[in-house]
Amino acid sequence: MDPIESIRRASLSVLVVGVFALPPVVIALWPTASEPVVVIGDDVLTTMSEAGGRLIAVSADGHSVVTRAGAGDDRDFVARLRRAGARAVLAAPSSATCTITPSRSFSSTNDPRG
Repeated sequence: MDPIESIRRASLSVLVVGVFALPPVVIALWPTASEPVVVIGDDVLTTMSEAGGRLIAVSADGHSVVTRAGAGDDRDFVARLRRAGARAVLAAPSSATCTITPSRSFSSTNDPRG
């Protein structure tokens, strides 16, 4: 097989995979103002505070927080976070359906509690 033809086929394969794989990931991680979001940045507590967010959780290194808009103040919350200095704002894992874990374990025992 010609090397150029091989590169063309590989490029086409990458394009097809990207076209079908990227949209679900983007949809799952697209933040909405009414749901909790993950904020990534340097001083995320200040960023969250300036945007009017309520703290849900903070990482040990202080570079990410899970937050949500204050009560009745969710309009433009994601935009306010970005203006306040957030490097990235993503949907929190509970909002991303592909990352939800079951609340109870699955087992093969006969125990009705799982």
